[in-house]
Amino acid sequence: MELGNELGMLRWRKWWWRWRCAGQLWGDDEHSDGGAFPTSRMLTEITGAQVAPNKAIVGANAFAHEAGIHQDGIIKNPLTYEIMSPQSVGVPARSLVLGKHSGRNALRLSLRDLGYEASDEELAEVL
Repeated sequence: MELGNELGMLRWRKWWWRWRCAGQLWGDDEHSDGGAFPTSRMLTEITGAQVAPNKAIVGANAFAHEAGIHQDGIIKNPLTYEIMSPQSVGVPARSLVLGKHSGRNALRLSLRDLGYEASDEELAEVL
């Protein structure tokens, strides 16, 4: 493993995902336990080297969506923009980042998660 190259995660990530997909085809779930993210975090703790936030699968932004059209697609059908679920690689959950590009549905869902039901008029005021 090359620790100097993103903690070796580039090659490891590709092989892990291939192994996981092959395991699903062969009916072997033993190696499909969502270990990529926890393993990446463990390597970060051991070596002290950080994984770049924009790295696929294990980066902090891998399952974060800010663009309104992406957020709407994720809310309606996660497979629209994600070929794997965050949980399948050990990430606890995806995040919908609220920002200037966010849309009505992401704001509505975020408010609902906080326990608030906003009307269309109230959402229009915020957006």
